[in-house]
Amino acid sequence: MKVKDLIQKLSKLNGELEILCYTEDESLVAGGEGVKALDILDISETKLKVTRNVDHKVQLKFTGSSADRAYALIEITSDL
Repeated sequence: MKVKDLIQKLSKLNGELEILCYTEDESLVAGGEGVKALDILDISETKLKVTRNVDHKVQLKFTGSSADRAYALIEITSDL
């Protein structure tokens, strides 16, 4: 999702609502929980190098280099 798409979707909601994220991704949800609730800590623009390791899992390298791609990075926590 791009920033403009997120802004468009959020602009349709009550601006006073608290935001929670969730996932049903089995690799992130502990056995039997069904869903995992996540809270947003911060949103920032960051230069990253995004690669995949030998197991094809995404890896992020925080470089700050102008040669790397800029991303809107949402920092989340499971500690509500």
